[in-house]
Order: sequence, then structure tokens, then C-alpha cells
Amino acid sequence: MRKPDVFYGWIVVAVSFVTLSLAFVIWNAFSVFLVAICAEFGWSRADVSLVFAAFTTIYGLSSPLAGAAMDRFGPRVVMPIGAALLSAGLLGASRATEMWHLFLAYGLLAAIGVSSIGTSVNSAVLANWFSRRRGAAIGLASSGIGVGTALLVPASQYIIQVAGWRAAYVFLAVLVLVIVPPLTFAFQRHRPEDMGLQPDGGASGQRGGKPAPQLRVVDQAWAGTVWTVRRAVGTRRFWWLFLGLMFGTLCHQSVMVHQVAYLGDLGFNPMLAASAVGLVGLFGSIGKLGWGWVSDRIGREPSYALGVACIIAGVVILGLIGGVARMTLLYLYVIAFGIGYGVYTPLSSATAADLFQGKRFGAIYGLLWVGSGTGSSLGPWISGLFYDLSGSYLPSLVMSVAAGFLSVACFWLSSPGSVRQVPGVAARALQAAAGRSPG
Repeated sequence: MRKPDVFYGWIVVAVSFVTLSLAFVIWNAFSVFLVAICAEFGWSRADVSLVFAAFTTIYGLSSPLAGAAMDRFGPRVVMPIGAALLSAGLLGASRATEMWHLFLAYGLLAAIGVSSIGTSVNSAVLANWFSRRRGAAIGLASSGIGVGTALLVPASQYIIQVAGWRAAYVFLAVLVLVIVPPLTFAFQRHRPEDMGLQPDGGASGQRGGKPAPQLRVVDQAWAGTVWTVRRAVGTRRFWWLFLGLMFGTLCHQSVMVHQVAYLGDLGFNPMLAASAVGLVGLFGSIGKLGWGWVSDRIGREPSYALGVACIIAGVVILGLIGGVARMTLLYLYVIAFGIGYGVYTPLSSATAADLFQGKRFGAIYGLLWVGSGTGSSLGPWISGLFYDLSGSYLPSLVMSVAAGFLSVACFWLSSPGSVRQVPGVAARALQAAAGRSPG
């Protein structure tokens, strides 16, 4: 049988790209909804941020269940159900008249829906399809998050200005329900073996063919372990990565959720502020593509450190925006923060897969995302509390920078490169060894 011209794994990547673009616009658009909801009800920013904190907490807590469901039932079952729950949550949020309505609809239903079509489940699928090009594949798929943010956050702000925030939530609910269930059911596939393929494009049973090159294993005992959730949580590497994810989301989400309000306080009009969020997402897509590719060549740890350095530079620039060179600094913030923000999803996914790849990876990675959800809930809420107490976002910007440094330290301590060397590092190590060989 003739080998397909296009490896089906890239179709899986394309489906994940679209799914993630719709899942996380619900997350990233909250910054424009926060301003509108505060204006309608007169609630404080800390109080409305608690709704987002509930959303991210439930997202984190439900991620292990979504990952376990993915391991058992596959994406063609889990993702359509998740999309239906997300759409129902958004429609419920559009009818809210009390804060508890938002906690129930957005904080609970929408959160479970996003976790069922979000990063943990898509990364579990992509880790099955790619090994040698894992970072690049996950980076390409997760760049959909930025594209969705770039297109749909400004669109949501426009609908808010024209018809109100309730209509914007209805628009997003319909979009999710119309696109995600039929797309994932028709085209998403759990494992390459289900189609007679191997990771990275090799056909199983192919005569004279060779599997695509894999990551180079340097810790045979670790890589040979049959990972279960219980075994994974008993390791230090798991908890260092857990903390790295927690501090990482605390670093960037404390800024992401409040950036529209912050820019509004500085005198920028809401549409310009929403467009800045969209551009952060667009540059985030560029970052996701780049950091995934770079990490396959220089390693996960240094790539993540460089990405977080860009986030920190962006946060510092944001704190400097004032009366002088406002637009120039705004553009610099968008570029630096956006490109740096793009490092998080592909590197967290690839790092976890390098450490804990196996049949239970979905559940393990979902549990790691409890850390991500914790940081995502604490960061925005603390930022809102700081603002309500001091009238300034400066303390939260300092907190973001500190969390970024802690996140990098934890990623290094998880040391995925000590288990599996990415292809670029492995090739250089082999070349160096050959150069030292006699003759």
C-alpha cells in the first residue's frame, strides 16, 4: 500500500489548532468582559476576578479527570461533550444577574468544558503522534490559542460595545458549538497505531522502512518506567514541574486578565486595549511556533528560560508606560510579552511528555495542570486585590516578575534533558563523541 503523501499527524495538529483557538479565547477574553461586568454591576475588580479564579481552579481540578477520560475514551468522545458543556456555560453566563450565576455558569460549567477541549487533552493526543518533532508539533497546535485571541478578543470587544457583554458570550457559545464537535468527531484520532502508523510518520509493518528518529534516552531506568499517576506523583520531578506550571501561570495570567483594565486606567480607549490583547495573542502564536522549534534544538530548559525572560521584559515595559512614548512602549510590551507568553504551552506540554510519556500520560498531565490552574486563579485575584487596596497595579507587576524567576528555577530542577535529549542536543552530543573517538 502506498504511503500517504501527508502524515495524518499533521491533520491532528490542525484540528488541535482550531480547538485550542476556541477553547482559550474564552480564557483570554475575560479581560474585556471583566471591565464590562464591573461597569454594569458596580462590583470590584477583586470580586469579578474571583469568578475567573473559580474558572481556573475548576479547570485545574477537572483536568486530571479530562485527561483520564481521554486515555480511556479518546478525543472523539471527550471533546464533543466538552464543547457542549462549554457552550452551555457561556449561554448561562450571558443570562447572569447575580455573581453566583457567573460562578456556576462560567466558573464551573465553562471551566469543565475548556478542560475537556483544552491543553491537557490535546497535548495527550499530540504526544502520541509525535516524538522527534514533539516540540514543533505542540507549538504549531498551541499557536491556535494566539490566533483565536488575536481574532476573537477584539471581535468580542466590538460586540460588547455594540450589543453588550451578554451578546458577546452568546456569540462565543454558538461558535464553539458549531465548530468543535463536528470537527473533532470527524477528524481527530487518539493514536497513530489506530491508523496503522507510527509517531512522526513511519508506517507500521513497512518493509525496508525505518521509524522516524526519536528523542535520545539518557536515563534508561526513568524512560523505561511504566508511568501511572501514583508513580508520577511520587517523584521530585513531578512536583518541580507542578510548581513550575503554577508559578508560570501566576506570572503571566496576573497580567493577562487585568491588562485591558490597566491600559484603560492609563487612558487608552477600550477598543485599543482589546486590540493590544489581540496582538499579544498574535505574537504569542509566533512565540509558540518558535519556542517549540527552538526547544527541539537547544533543549526545553534553556528555551523556557529565554521565553520567560521575554515575559519579564514585557512586564517591566508595561510598568513604564506613562505620559512619554506611550504608544512605543505599548508596542514593545505587546511584542515582548506576547512572544514570551508563547513559550508556556508548548514547553510545558513537551517537558511533561519527555518525562512521563505513556498510556496514562493524559491523566498525569491533567494532574500537572492543577498547578497551572492554581497559579491562574491566584494571580488575577491577587492582582485585583492589590488594585482595590492600593489603587495601583504596580505590586502585581512585581509579583509577576518574581513568579517568572521561580517558574524558570522549577523547570530547570525538573530536568527533562536528563531523561531525554531533544534531537538537536542529541546530534551535537553524538558529533562531539565521534570527534573524541580515536582514528
